[in-house]
Amino acid sequence: MTGVEAIAELFAGPGARDYLGEAVTIGEHMRQAGALVEEAGAAPPLVAAALLHDVGHLRSETDRQHGTGGARWLGRWFGEAVTEPVRCTSRRSGTCAPPSPATSGGSRRSRSGPWRCRAAR
Repeated sequence: MTGVEAIAELFAGPGARDYLGEAVTIGEHMRQAGALVEEAGAAPPLVAAALLHDVGHLRSETDRQHGTGGARWLGRWFGEAVTEPVRCTSRRSGTCAPPSPATSGGSRRSRSGPWRCRAAR
């Protein structure tokens, strides 16, 4: 099974579930996140990360581990530019830090990685 097929299967199955009592499904929530980041002009890897940020939930990871588990699973098909922001989505990992000027060619406004998780406090 390809990555696209595996992800599509998750969106069609568990992604059709209600999202924590919200008016949208988990899959709709994920698509909305991807669309918002794309509309903001982010680089394609960050759009992919936003779209796939809750894939760990679709794979039945616990809330505290869904970012780490989702990133590990996505690592079969994607590099760190996608997996690192996904990993940062779980509460245990903390928050995602934007690239520093040293890693983004001097600009803090870089719209791609390398992103790193800041430890939760």
